[in-house]
Amino acid sequence: MNAPRQPMMYLQENAPITASPESYIDYSVTNSLLSGLLIAVLAAWAMVMFNRLWQSTLRSRAAPALAHAQTRGMTVHPDGTRARVVAEGSIGSEPIRIEWRGGVTGLHVILLLGDRILRLPFIEDPLAFEEALLSAQSTD
Repeated sequence: MNAPRQPMMYLQENAPITASPESYIDYSVTNSLLSGLLIAVLAAWAMVMFNRLWQSTLRSRAAPALAHAQTRGMTVHPDGTRARVVAEGSIGSEPIRIEWRGGVTGLHVILLLGDRILRLPFIEDPLAFEEALLSAQSTD
């Protein structure tokens, strides 16, 4: 039932080895390069879509807090292609930046007031927004 053994072929029998090939770029190199490029483009596109979905989730979950930030005179905008929504303004003479973040690290808020940086739980309502501002101002 075993198949008959074929005699072993040697490299000299298949094709002679030349000193210099006609080209170092053949079909397999081109195919590998284009496949890698396609995978990189698809990965970048998937990352952008993932972050855009997070931005819409953050905007819907924190809508009351974002509206309250706008009534306080802060500008609210998405932060490019990152998974965050940012509110910027000032309290008195100090600049303030509040970032609602999502993604792999989970929902949380980064509050930057002057030279202080705080990581807080996710702020969804105006009351929690005001409490976060008061806690940031009281930490000196």
